[in-house]
Amino acid sequence: MRFVSCRLRSLTLPARCLAAAALGLVWSSVTLAHAAAAEAPLRVTFLIGEDEYQTWETLPAFVERELKPLGIESTIIHADKDDLNHFPGIEKIADADVLFVSVRRRPLPKAELDAIRNYLKSGKPLVGIRTTSHAFSMRANQPKPRAGLEQWPDFDVEVLGGKYENHYANDIGTDVSIASHAQTHPILKGIRQASWHSTGSLYKCTAVKGTTILLNGIASDKGKPVTHPVAWTYQYGKSRVFYTSLGHKDDFTLPHFNRLLVNGIYWAANRTPPAELDKQAEAGESRDKFKEGFAANADVERVMKGFAGKGEVGDDSLPTPPEEALKLFQVQDGFEMQLLAHEPTVAQPIYMSFDSRGRLWLVQYRQYPFPAGLKVVKYDQYLRAVFDKVPAPPPHGEKGADKITVFEDTDGDGRFDTSKDVITGLNIAVSVAVGQGGIWVLNPPYLLFYPDADGDDVPDGDPEVRLSGFGLEDTHSVANSLKWGPDGWLYGANGSTTTGVVNSDVTKNVAFQGQMIWRYHPTTKVFEIFAEGGGNTFSLDIDKVGRVFSGTNGGGTRGMHYPQGSYGEKNWGKHGPLTNPYAFGWFKHMRHEGDEVRFPQTFVVYEGGQFPERYNHAVIAGNALHNRVWASELLPDTSTYRTIDMPMLTVTADHWFRPVDVEVGPAGQLAQRFRPRVSIANEGGRAAEAVRPGEGLDRRTRKAAGARQQMVPAKRRSCAGRTGRPCAGARDARVDRCERPTGSRSALGFVSARRFGRKFGAGRVAAFE
Repeated sequence: MRFVSCRLRSLTLPARCLAAAALGLVWSSVTLAHAAAAEAPLRVTFLIGEDEYQTWETLPAFVERELKPLGIESTIIHADKDDLNHFPGIEKIADADVLFVSVRRRPLPKAELDAIRNYLKSGKPLVGIRTTSHAFSMRANQPKPRAGLEQWPDFDVEVLGGKYENHYANDIGTDVSIASHAQTHPILKGIRQASWHSTGSLYKCTAVKGTTILLNGIASDKGKPVTHPVAWTYQYGKSRVFYTSLGHKDDFTLPHFNRLLVNGIYWAANRTPPAELDKQAEAGESRDKFKEGFAANADVERVMKGFAGKGEVGDDSLPTPPEEALKLFQVQDGFEMQLLAHEPTVAQPIYMSFDSRGRLWLVQYRQYPFPAGLKVVKYDQYLRAVFDKVPAPPPHGEKGADKITVFEDTDGDGRFDTSKDVITGLNIAVSVAVGQGGIWVLNPPYLLFYPDADGDDVPDGDPEVRLSGFGLEDTHSVANSLKWGPDGWLYGANGSTTTGVVNSDVTKNVAFQGQMIWRYHPTTKVFEIFAEGGGNTFSLDIDKVGRVFSGTNGGGTRGMHYPQGSYGEKNWGKHGPLTNPYAFGWFKHMRHEGDEVRFPQTFVVYEGGQFPERYNHAVIAGNALHNRVWASELLPDTSTYRTIDMPMLTVTADHWFRPVDVEVGPAGQLAQRFRPRVSIANEGGRAAEAVRPGEGLDRRTRKAAGARQQMVPAKRRSCAGRTGRPCAGARDARVDRCERPTGSRSALGFVSARRFGRKFGAGRVAAFE
């Protein structure tokens, strides 16, 4: 009524009241009319004409089982059994609210095809499954249809929004997974199973521009992993379109597939599903998304509660059991995955490194996302948090939940059989490296050194603070990725949203505003910026001749190459001017040909020597958003490098495979850490390794190889160019100098085995061989 009085303020009071009353009656009648229209039963017409997937049986059963109880009125039009290119009663689709199509290679009489065209021209929605991608046209090598029949060869591209080419082998099936960023789409509401297996073959479909991909399918073709979208939405004119290439008869036995179709019908009709249908979904969405006690005031609490998640925000699916998860990997022919460690021993891993004894050091980032004992006072325009204080270094101040665990293979069979927690109570610890007589832990705002002279993994005392001043404003872009360089320096990266004013005993007030590579010399205690710019730099690798690389959070690239003293592109407003005002120009991310989805946040340059030759000096990158591991050629490109994709190394439908670190193990295998969610919000934890079948070592050979990896060869070369300089990575008495065998492809300079392992998720550790 407020609206009425505003519009009629020129009338006298009685007139306004009478007008308001009259308009109120009109308004009420219109509202009731709209309510009545909204409550009108949804009318769905099914067009069924295919002879391969038995939808003439599964769809009518679906109607009775799923739609009828919801009050949906359904009309089913089958192809004439005596004339398969004729649909008696097709003119009835004009009265439908939704047209549901399951037709395969049926050219139609012009009048019948026009009925479908006119239906779509009216702006009404369409839902299609499986063979609808090739509904109204014959194959190119088939005889032309008889006179009087017309084809619609581009129906898939024009109407459905995807180009159908063929399908893979029928006996393989398809592993289905929810696409990145699609969890909150209405069509996926109530589907808690983030991945499942379909016995139907994977269709070779390419989504066109303008589609919203909801589900991806994964299969293996001639020993190579392949993936294609299997469900998406599209807009054809004014018509909403939902299509899925799923629809094998066995799919209809899966509750989540049936819910997908029901949701798709309601979405296409722009209707809200009945409340009773969403009870299960609402129960799943009621999980606690806000942790009390971190906001220092009401304004900050309002920001935290109101902030809409970006990127991969997780879902309510349950973790795949470890052994079942292994079965879901599709790997390149000649490789396999092996499980090395998993929950409950491992939870939320964030970084791996190997020592000179071949042991795996794993950082478990259990305190994420907020430091213990701190409160957020405010957020700036870049969502950089300002805390109420600077945390004290361990063992002082509040203890956190982070810890560092060491895994060891004591019997030489190539599998870790023991583990022990070496350091606990850490508070936002993200990286670890061993060498120079102790354990180095990056626990922003500090770089800590735990003395361990005898190498028994029991620190000899409290840690020494070697560096201080790394920012904590955003705990998924803090200083990270410790790695020894062949020059004896300890290298690290820094993410996009944290700043720093770093001090050592020697170097003071080195300031930066994010995105760079830094290094610290343990002996001289000098800290310096090695190179600046790039993306959200949360990884670091150094190849055998000292070239520095990192992944990134963007797409269309595999990451950055960082020549010493170089500057990379960055957000000038967020990250400020270059720290060197005399620099001219800057590097862009490496050019790339191949899969361009974001993001290759972690990679290594493989030099382990155990993979086939084509992988030598290739980039092996983990993608946490899309549950896959890439392999790409690394090629010189002017003053930097470029990459070209090779076939994917592995891909899986398991949403709990979120690779956050990739490293090379001491035997040249690829070790991976993966977590359930990029946000590291789940307690699952696994590790695995990829293995080369037929090229593995027996127990005796493995032991011998292990000894060779650790012992100093007869032919030596000092990484510093001066004989006798202590090796930065040496802890074992047998490896006490920074030397490697001449010509070794797997050496970094301080150990003869190339390090391999990088950020792979808060869940498990796996490896390739």
